[in-house]
Amino acid sequence: MVPDDIVLAMAELSADAVFGKIPENRYLYYIEEALKAGDAQAKKYGGMSVDQLCSELDVSLVVEDKSERLGTVNLRGQTMFEGGRAVIYVYKESIASLAENSSWDGEPCLNIEDALDTHVYHELFHVLEEKNGYVSDSLEPVRLWKFFSHEHLSHITRCSEIAAHRFAKGMKDLPWLPNFYDYIYLYNTGALKEDDFSSFFSRMRALVDKGKGGTP
Repeated sequence: MVPDDIVLAMAELSADAVFGKIPENRYLYYIEEALKAGDAQAKKYGGMSVDQLCSELDVSLVVEDKSERLGTVNLRGQTMFEGGRAVIYVYKESIASLAENSSWDGEPCLNIEDALDTHVYHELFHVLEEKNGYVSDSLEPVRLWKFFSHEHLSHITRCSEIAAHRFAKGMKDLPWLPNFYDYIYLYNTGALKEDDFSSFFSRMRALVDKGKGGTP
């Protein structure tokens, strides 16, 4: 089973801290607008290598052999701003592990270079957001609470992640949104069992159907 991009985007959207406040009939608005934003930037920069785009955006790229840990998680990449300049760090050890466990549905494993490029393109999209504005901020906020004339609104930050996934997919011509590789990795390493894998994506498909006003 290969989830389509809408389902994979729903997997990202459903992880947002305020997902429970999004009306069901607005799910697809956030997903589709975020995907469009990623497509637009992929169209603009399509054909540019990682090195070319880093140069275009004045970004430094640092490839570290060993992984960096955040709590119990091995990071694959992150962007930091040093002296006003974006520096993208990618961690080859973690990326190599992902690549080695990325085979799915007849598709061969990613090689390390393609896996690394995918992560860098994802981070470069966020650099573009720093320059041009965040996708999540460009979309309608949701209301968290209202008390008489007072209300508190929040943007859906995961929309930026959905857009970054679509951008990386377009730049590398991947068969699916790259967040699917995270689930493939968990499945292939035994951290996610087959029943859990299937039931998770069944739930995501059900949420998409609810967003369409259909019956899951």
